[in-house]
Amino acid sequence: MTGVTGKRVGKDSQLIEAIGELDELMAVIALVMHKNQLTKVSDRINSDLYYLSAYLAGYGKEITLEESLCQMEEDIKRTESEMESVEKFLKAGGQLNIDLNWARTVARRCERRMVALAKIKKLDPVVLKYMNRLSSYLFTLGRAVK
Repeated sequence: MTGVTGKRVGKDSQLIEAIGELDELMAVIALVMHKNQLTKVSDRINSDLYYLSAYLAGYGKEITLEESLCQMEEDIKRTESEMESVEKFLKAGGQLNIDLNWARTVARRCERRMVALAKIKKLDPVVLKYMNRLSSYLFTLGRAVK
């Protein structure tokens, strides 16, 4: 058992799984982005994820990620407009591409944990949308750097 906002829950609960995945994602993003001098991107994403972790843990009833979602959507559209469409599986490129792909796969796993949690705990729909767009954003960044 472990404590979350004054309550005891199993260490294998869906809530702890989701929070743990967010924690790992924050660490991976910080490592990848700082290693590659993308701290502005890292700081924005990790701030969102930290806020999201607090929301899941019960620190606050509302979450606002719409501004970050809009920024990611704009960045995705702008970047994709400069690239060819994807019509097959992509092979890994350079080190930054590999690192971003790693962050993307962790984001996808985190998203799956959030979907499982949403089946037993009411979550604001923006949470799942954010996680989905974050992995797409990381995918697009990875494609852009090759």
